[in-house]
Amino acid sequence: MRRLIITITLIIGFTKCVVSQTKQVYQPDSATLLYDHSILEEGETMKFIMSYDNDGVFYQYEQYYSEQPVKNKSLKTEANLKLPLQLRTIYEYDMALNMIRSTEQYYAAPRPPRYSHDYIYNEGVLTSYVCHYENIEEYECTDSVLYRYDENQRLIHETIYKERLASLYLSKEIDYSYNNTSVVRTTNGLSNGHWGDWVTLEKSTQVFDEYGKLLSIETETYNKPTTLETYSYNESDHILNILTQILADENWTNNKLLEYIYDGYGHLILAEIKVWQDGMWGNADRAVYELNEAGYPIIINFEKWNGGEWEQGTWKADFFIFSEPYLSRQNYFLCRKDAKRIEISYSATPMPNYDVYEGPIKKDFCTLHPNPTNGRVTITGLNLRQAEVVNTLGQRVAAIKGEGNQLFVDISNLPAGVYFVNVTDEKGRKCVSKVVKE
Repeated sequence: MRRLIITITLIIGFTKCVVSQTKQVYQPDSATLLYDHSILEEGETMKFIMSYDNDGVFYQYEQYYSEQPVKNKSLKTEANLKLPLQLRTIYEYDMALNMIRSTEQYYAAPRPPRYSHDYIYNEGVLTSYVCHYENIEEYECTDSVLYRYDENQRLIHETIYKERLASLYLSKEIDYSYNNTSVVRTTNGLSNGHWGDWVTLEKSTQVFDEYGKLLSIETETYNKPTTLETYSYNESDHILNILTQILADENWTNNKLLEYIYDGYGHLILAEIKVWQDGMWGNADRAVYELNEAGYPIIINFEKWNGGEWEQGTWKADFFIFSEPYLSRQNYFLCRKDAKRIEISYSATPMPNYDVYEGPIKKDFCTLHPNPTNGRVTITGLNLRQAEVVNTLGQRVAAIKGEGNQLFVDISNLPAGVYFVNVTDEKGRKCVSKVVKE
């Protein structure tokens, strides 16, 4: 594996940095994106500023465009004004770190529109969501969602309402069903282009292994071919590749392969898309990473294969920026299509209460059981000191401290879903494991 990584490093033309053994987590505080000139003028950039409070909780997100001309007129102001700040989003939380409101302010003439998203909980479980839109005349509701759960607090139904002609109407219903290893998500609603037709818009089946690791997603979409994504992992549970296949004439045919390469510490250094053509895989697009001393990406260059060599290109597919689960939230904000290059900077101070061992982690460092679970999780290891549970938004939702070879974390009050459990031993080593709450 080490020889393979060195060979790829030489090919893509950058020197792999030496990753330190730091135990500190630094939050990305800004990112600059160079965009495809077919969307913005050549050289046009977009910048994102992320802000955190003293406890490391993400509370504000700002989006800027450079002051060069924009081809897409929808991005211009009415009087061709060029405001650097285009969007600001503010996030608010309750005492349990549940997001209760996000407010989006768009800076455009003649008056900035404003969106407000409210989240309502009952004993820590999300029960409803409402989106509001503020225009010049009044503050009016635009859509809302009601959530329903089973006796194990697993999400089983969503009812989605939209506003049309100043009145609410039922737009979609989403049902969830579960068994030991899979989750089926079925969406029924009004189809695009067929107003008034109530159809099954999409059916998605997610299959997991006994430890909650995602193995495949099969998606049936209204008026489109059925797709199947299959996930493969390495020994450290990092994704190695995602194979996408399409169902044609009752047979699965290869379509796309997304591959990931990591350094010896598990940090992502290369992501590459290959397409199936003439019975073989061919190069298409790739993302080349430059890392800082802590192993975080500071520059991501996107390239495309022209048939003979790699040249500057744009990334056309979804992918993740970070391989570390404790930075999963930032993947959501920084993963943007049609970018040529991404430059990321980090805060000068480490995130409070997040100490992560950056060196190689032994596979038998700790074990969690039961997994999946509907309540208490038993963590077994040697000389354990603390454990914390983080949701997929990167929010800390539970924590426990202790001494010994076992720790117990109760997540019975959390909604069903996937969580990350970060366990620390007396030497400061960190073991990160996924756990599925049923």
